[in-house]
Amino acid sequence: MVGALMKHWIAIPTCSLLVVIAACTTPSPTHESAVYNTKPQERELLILESPSLNVLHRITLRETKLVDHSREMFLSWSPDGKSLAYLVEGELGETDVYLYHQVDNSVKHIIEAYDVVSIMGWSPDSSWLILMSGEDNLQRALAVRVLNGEVKLAYDAGWDEPYFYWGYILDWTSNSTFVVVEGYGEECDTVIREVNAPSGTSRTLFEPALRWAAIDPKGGTIFFGIGETGMCEYTLEPGIYRMALNDPTPRRVVEGTEWRDIYWSPEIEQFQINRSDPRGITTFTPAGNQKLQFENAASILPSPDGRWILVELSNGEGLMLADQSGTILREIYPERIEQMLWHPDSHSFFITIDKDQILYRADMEGAWETKTIAEGIRSVTAIVEPKIIIHPLSYH
Repeated sequence: MVGALMKHWIAIPTCSLLVVIAACTTPSPTHESAVYNTKPQERELLILESPSLNVLHRITLRETKLVDHSREMFLSWSPDGKSLAYLVEGELGETDVYLYHQVDNSVKHIIEAYDVVSIMGWSPDSSWLILMSGEDNLQRALAVRVLNGEVKLAYDAGWDEPYFYWGYILDWTSNSTFVVVEGYGEECDTVIREVNAPSGTSRTLFEPALRWAAIDPKGGTIFFGIGETGMCEYTLEPGIYRMALNDPTPRRVVEGTEWRDIYWSPEIEQFQINRSDPRGITTFTPAGNQKLQFENAASILPSPDGRWILVELSNGEGLMLADQSGTILREIYPERIEQMLWHPDSHSFFITIDKDQILYRADMEGAWETKTIAEGIRSVTAIVEPKIIIHPLSYH
């Protein structure tokens, strides 16, 4: 089953059949675009228009294929939905980076390298594309100016150890500056760095070791964790620390190691920290003050307007609804859920139940009830107002 689509540009990622739209999309933020590889042996991408599915443009890959990473790494749409970056594997194992521009259906060859390459992300205004590259490790960040295809070295970590190394963008603090966390995995990162893409300069905010991090990009505050010394040689006592970009001096706000993840929730302007013992979630203001506490919670999802909070309980014990003060209002579903998401207007939300393959909707206004709106689905891939696009459970 595939939900009705509004008129938009579409490109469908690698799959074998054209009819499978929702199950194989890499959505564009504004146009619900994605890429489609007609057949594995046909070396081309088709740019289609939906719902007619008329072919608007063909991108010939010749004797090459898309790089076999996860979709987020080899295909990435710009925030404005106008450009698609994709990675192609050449005959000799080299990686080519291309940019497709939707406005004029043009394709530009940006980089040819014999290194490993992955896509880190785009600047908020879509003017910069950041790539990670390296011979054996992803230790160099490359900044591509989308306007003219100019490629600059944003930074080189200079990693010479025999371990895999990589980085990921926490967030952008402006249209030209981003904060990146680097390390070799295993819950052990080694540095937080702020990078200016146009100038190719960077400054180290914290090193040498940390676990997990999150940032409030508007307020300029970073939260990060310090664990028990083991694989990582920490220089601070275990706990959660906050650090301002304009004064990168860590200050501990939570002691101990009974936590697992750190996230920033912009809807309520709070950091959320997942505790492991006892299980639950605690939120903090950017200043480090404890705000909300949800016992036995596995995850929380605030509504876009910040008035409501969906609380998924641990061990598949169900889903609850809370208000912005953290007070539990009612039970939504008594068993394990697969997915939860809010409609952009915050007036309703959707949940999928894995065991039944059913999509439910609950409205915040009027009589309270959950309504079955689709069956035989796997997950919701995007909301296109006022319709919903869903993954089919099975297809031919």
